Amino acid sequence: MAHAILSAIFFIFGSLHLPWILLIVSSSLTFLRFSSLQQTTSDWLSINQGFIKRISTHVALVSILMLIYSINFRVGSTLGDTFGARYLPISIIKEGNFNLDQFPFLQDRNYYTRQENDHWVSKYHPGAPILALPIYLVPVMFGLPVDSPHVPCLEKMTASLAITLSALFLFLATKIFLSRNWAFFLALLYGTATCSWSIRSSSLYQHGPCQFFWL
Repeated sequence: MAHAILSAIFFIFGSLHLPWILLIVSSSLTFLRFSSLQQTTSDWLSINQGFIKRISTHVALVSILMLIYSINFRVGSTLGDTFGARYLPISIIKEGNFNLDQFPFLQDRNYYTRQENDHWVSKYHPGAPILALPIYLVPVMFGLPVDSPHVPCLEKMTASLAITLSALFLFLATKIFLSRNWAFFLALLYGTATCSWSIRSSSLYQHGPCQFFWL
């Protein structure tokens, strides 16, 4: 039953992209609504108009980028570069450790895992898997199998969210020196016209979390 519920949730989030579409529509309507309001002398209303405009702009940027990253239907890397980052969050949540012993299909002589003190571990830094823990927590706690085809979806969601939030931070930083429209444009350019979209938004490489923390 739990697996069926998880499958339905992933179908909605991964295939229909309904939540992001709703966010885009709602944030756009909110922005347009408050933009069309007549100016008022009420300080309270003026302050809240500015606050809601800012929030709706942030939500619109995040929603647009997440939708763009989702519609290419690329779910995780087929190479081994991100296998450690894909499965290590499950081990951290379920076993409380940083090894890959519970994944026999990763225990081989390859370039992305190694044996260390009789345990199989990833050759890559655990920073990306730690960043993915909030995304993995609920599905894993509900019993998501380690061999589920939805595990790569969690990897993609984490990678996409890390890049999207880095674009949001870039927008907030550039808005200090530029107008809001130019800052929004540069954030979209960063998120869609660089390898942030083509590579780092689809798989949990080390680069995406690095961009997130740099910005």
